[in-house]
Amino acid sequence: MRRIIILFLVLPLLWGMCFAQDMLVSRSGHVILNVGDLTYAIGGMSADAHAGTPALNWEVLSDGSWTLYPFPDEPVLDDGLWISHGFVVGDDVFIVTQNGLMVKIESSTNEMTVLGTSINAHSHGLFLLDEVNSKIFAIGGMGTLAVDIFDCAAESWSPGPSLPGDYNLENMAGVVRPSGEIVFAGGRRTSPTWETSIRGEIFSLDFGATEWIQIGDLLIARENHTATLLQNGNIVWIAGNILIPAGGGRPPDPPQVVRLASSEVTTGERSQVLLAQVLQQPRVAHVSTREGTSIVVAFGEIVTTEGWGYATIVEIIDPEIVARGLDLSLGEQIAKETVKEFSLVSPDCQKGLVFEFSARASRAYAQTYHTMTIPVGETGMVLVDGVLGTFGGNDNDGNSRNERQAFTPDVPAMGPLGLVLLLAILSGLIIHRRCTF
Repeated sequence: MRRIIILFLVLPLLWGMCFAQDMLVSRSGHVILNVGDLTYAIGGMSADAHAGTPALNWEVLSDGSWTLYPFPDEPVLDDGLWISHGFVVGDDVFIVTQNGLMVKIESSTNEMTVLGTSINAHSHGLFLLDEVNSKIFAIGGMGTLAVDIFDCAAESWSPGPSLPGDYNLENMAGVVRPSGEIVFAGGRRTSPTWETSIRGEIFSLDFGATEWIQIGDLLIARENHTATLLQNGNIVWIAGNILIPAGGGRPPDPPQVVRLASSEVTTGERSQVLLAQVLQQPRVAHVSTREGTSIVVAFGEIVTTEGWGYATIVEIIDPEIVARGLDLSLGEQIAKETVKEFSLVSPDCQKGLVFEFSARASRAYAQTYHTMTIPVGETGMVLVDGVLGTFGGNDNDGNSRNERQAFTPDVPAMGPLGLVLLLAILSGLIIHRRCTF
């Protein structure tokens, strides 16, 4: 009995030694990604997530332990790399900031090099990687129609086809198909009144083309959403937000944000847009990634009794489950109850609200994939030991974190050494029990 008690006392220590993979530095708004079997955590803010000190370093997880590397002594890096976008090209990492500063980390030497700045600033724009052609696209952003293209092989920027008309969009979502075609939708347009600012158009740019083409419309105009490309060519657009009048006021009264729970699927032939499963927690500024034929959705801001917070659950969407038989009249009724003067909402917003609340009424809900121990935002998803999870992020108190959270229903992910030790401990308990009795 005494040996069993000792084992239970020692087990947490062994667990911590074998499985603890917390980062060396607390971070939020950092770039986190996989390069082969390695995990990179780059930049971000340490301590207080928004008023703290930039983390002027990056760290690499290899064989269960982190190694820290400082940023080079470059004045352009003094403000750090916060809310940036990271891409893996070959064995190298490319990071581009909101203002277009491009930085490269060579994984073989772990050396960081500053490669220059894009032709235009793309704050809150869309950044996408064309893996086949090794090009990074910086599309639109706050107050600009410009598109800049970074050639990862030549390590240089060049101008691309500008967005059409007055669609100077920000907070869009999009994907790049294997053919090199770029498809994006939604976003917020700078316009005289907010009621026409949230958009639902779907635009396409074929590889090598010189002009964007509108190929359709989302059922629900949205911004701050995500887009995920499926293996069958379909695109799933998930959550985000729309704007409605605050208290039934007329524009230009300040609007209120309605966080969306719906997802919709654009078919590969672009001929149809269908409402798919509905999230249990409507959210904005989240992250989604493909997991087999399903999509995992994590993080994002939600409405809470305190006002707002980060999503507490990670959800999984099956894009094949389409919300059928929607009762649009029920959706309109709920929308009218939500907005005091439904007639004051712009037609696009009316349609969006009807579809959104009809989708929720269909009860075609996504499933819970994992419950967060520490709800966080401003981070990403990576694979470690074959298990999806995250490192760090900004918590509900505004603090940057360094913990690893593995997205498993029960226990954290175990490496091979951890599995061997756990089996050895269980075997020891069984042998001890047999010898005792």
